[in-house]
Amino acid sequence: MNPLFTTISLNKLLNLKNCYLIFCAAAFFYGCGQDEPQKDYVAKVNNSYLTEAELQASSDPNSVRAEVIKNWIDREVLYQRALKEGIIDREEFIRILQDAKKELAASMMLREIIEKEKIVVEEDETRDFYENNKELFRINEKTFVMNMAGFSTEDNAISFRSKALESGWENALNGAINDKAPKELINQTIIPESEIFPHNVKRIVTQLYPNEISLVIPDERNHFVVAQIINRYESGSIPEFEIINQKVKDILIAKKKKQLLDDFMKLLYQENEIEIKK
Repeated sequence: MNPLFTTISLNKLLNLKNCYLIFCAAAFFYGCGQDEPQKDYVAKVNNSYLTEAELQASSDPNSVRAEVIKNWIDREVLYQRALKEGIIDREEFIRILQDAKKELAASMMLREIIEKEKIVVEEDETRDFYENNKELFRINEKTFVMNMAGFSTEDNAISFRSKALESGWENALNGAINDKAPKELINQTIIPESEIFPHNVKRIVTQLYPNEISLVIPDERNHFVVAQIINRYESGSIPEFEIINQKVKDILIAKKKKQLLDDFMKLLYQENEIEIKK
């Protein structure tokens, strides 16, 4: 029996962000905000302040600033009410907080082990893994190798398409700089049909012939898309190594990380006195 997976979930522990959020959810009510008056803050609830630095540190790059601030205010008013109700002194709260601290510490320990060990995968090793494990890479739906560029203005999209037709996609991409560069870009990427979006773009690009460049497609986000299908694979086929070499490498690295952590957990089992009563 693998001791790593009989004690703690590898995926859960390696996902430090999720673990951090779990810890914060418990620790938040234990003490958040600042009691000292602040001059530079973006929001406050009574004597608790949210500074710009704290806002930037806690926000996801894709999150909306106003929503982050509102969430902080919501949590802060709840926290201050929880203080009045004595929630942080309850046995259940203390137990959850301690469990979350252990989970976060375990996650950071595993991450530290991985970061110390420089996992290197050579090209020959990656290719050998692909050749010996081809069934791992058999696709179960129609899949495309494609280029796709999204622009904020139709003029930029039209200009890019003209250059792509004239001198090729890569040359057009290299020539599109500054404000004329694509705002979104997929370049020689293998993508399952179900993951191509928006839907009106998918309907058009999946009908293109190999190497055909689409017309400018207005999408539902007010962007203007130009796409090119390089190749397509039917469900049940196995893409060539050159097409999925990065995916093969990622899987091989993940397997090496798992083996590294398995070995580490076995060592910990040997170093500690462990007893399971039936």
